[in-house]
Amino acid sequence: LAEEPEKLIKQMAMELDTRLYEVGEYLEQEDNRNIILRNPQGKRFWRLPSASKHHLVNNPFFQQIPTTGIADVLRMVDRDTGFIDCFAHVLGSQSRSRSHEYDLLAILVGNATNQGIYGMAQISDRTYDQLSTIQANYLRLETLNAANDNINNATAKLPIFRYYNIQEDVIHASADGQKFEARRETFKTRYSSKYFGTQKGVSAMTLIANHAAINARVIGANEHESHYIFDLLMSNTSDIIPDVLSTDTHGVNHVNFALLDLFGYQFAPRYAQVGKVINDMFDVKEDKEHRIQLCLKKPINTHRIAQHWDTIQRIAVSLKQRKTTQAT
Repeated sequence: LAEEPEKLIKQMAMELDTRLYEVGEYLEQEDNRNIILRNPQGKRFWRLPSASKHHLVNNPFFQQIPTTGIADVLRMVDRDTGFIDCFAHVLGSQSRSRSHEYDLLAILVGNATNQGIYGMAQISDRTYDQLSTIQANYLRLETLNAANDNINNATAKLPIFRYYNIQEDVIHASADGQKFEARRETFKTRYSSKYFGTQKGVSAMTLIANHAAINARVIGANEHESHYIFDLLMSNTSDIIPDVLSTDTHGVNHVNFALLDLFGYQFAPRYAQVGKVINDMFDVKEDKEHRIQLCLKKPINTHRIAQHWDTIQRIAVSLKQRKTTQAT
């Protein structure tokens, strides 16, 4: 952001030209396994290679591991991380005793399985009044975030964590929204016949890195997921900092490419119709030696970027200082 816009634009234009040339060269290689370019009847067609049908759902290794109850798993995680201690009393005057440890575990499981504390009270030896009181006193957004960060930070320190990296020394995260029908009316619940029929619901956006849920946010089912991608990254308080972020088509807009790049992230979306996206954005030509050359169909208006660079800087600084959010 501190660089002169003309210098930065020139540098990025050179990088773009180099990358387009490298992609054209890669498409000509016989060992290209990532994207296929066909030219049937004079019309170019892009597609991704089909995945093999012979794919094991689970590696045989996992069949050797015995099944363990979720409560036992949570107790083991608490023994190694002490995440239960993150649930402090709302008044702050209570001592950090573990007298409510099992009650908190029951509340967490009940809410995570969408049964709620009422459903958990029906199938356990805990009463509804008991669980309701403890939930009101100990479960808040800040305590849930603290417990989640505690577990994620401990997970990141495990030697096996880096083996989940797709690229060496690069943490590749993904963000996606999952729709949930809501039993109660809230500020975020919305109608959506596609997902909820005649009922209302919400969308829970989750930021995942190496199978660890490092951040989440509830949005309305009618809101576009792409408006919250940057906020998920910036509000992440764990020690796991992604380098690359992927989303599906719902998480894509043109602003996210520039915005994430300004803050040091690489945006790598997964398009549902990758061939259509490439055809809409790029022209494919051939040089005198019949080698593929890629170029943008619509040139980038670099003059407008330089003209409004002051405004771009103000927006970026406001986002960095958390005085505003991408969604607002």
